Amino acid sequence: MKNRKLASSRIKRVIIWFSSVMLTSLLSVLITAFVEKINLFVALLLVLKWISTAVLFVLTFRIPVWIIISVVFLVFILVKLIATRKKKPDEPWKQYKMDCFKKWLFEWKYSIRGGIIGLEAICKKCKCLLSSSNERHYHDPNRHLYCPNCDSKYDSISNKMLSDVKKIIINRIESGEYKSSPYFKK
Repeated sequence: MKNRKLASSRIKRVIIWFSSVMLTSLLSVLITAFVEKINLFVALLLVLKWISTAVLFVLTFRIPVWIIISVVFLVFILVKLIATRKKKPDEPWKQYKMDCFKKWLFEWKYSIRGGIIGLEAICKKCKCLLSSSNERHYHDPNRHLYCPNCDSKYDSISNKMLSDVKKIIINRIESGEYKSSPYFKK
């Protein structure tokens, strides 16, 4: 919606600009005809002749055609090379996004800078995100986690445990131990 308003306002500005240019051109023809005491029709023909000469001057190339074709061909090749250039391959450890720690299976993502974000416990059986039996406090020790898909039950997870899991993930990445994880996708 916002883009439509921006486009609409740009179009209005272009129309206003074009109208002002046309109005200025017509006024200049009228003033020239009045000052020079010539026929209005002759003045319009002179302005049209001047405009056509300017357009032809801009459109007339004084460059050999083979140079123009060569430049267009080189630009085309450069655009193709840039478009098909392979991206820098990601570090292999960025494919390490799931693992089992203690009695829980965890899933996470990486931020642009490589930090661990979105660390969440998932069901070992069906890999569905776990829900809390107490919706107000996800890390409440008096509640349990359950799978909404297969109804498996799990013990609750404390904030300290989540912090420890992040440290274990970082350690496994730094040591290369993540490569032996059954959940690592090569």
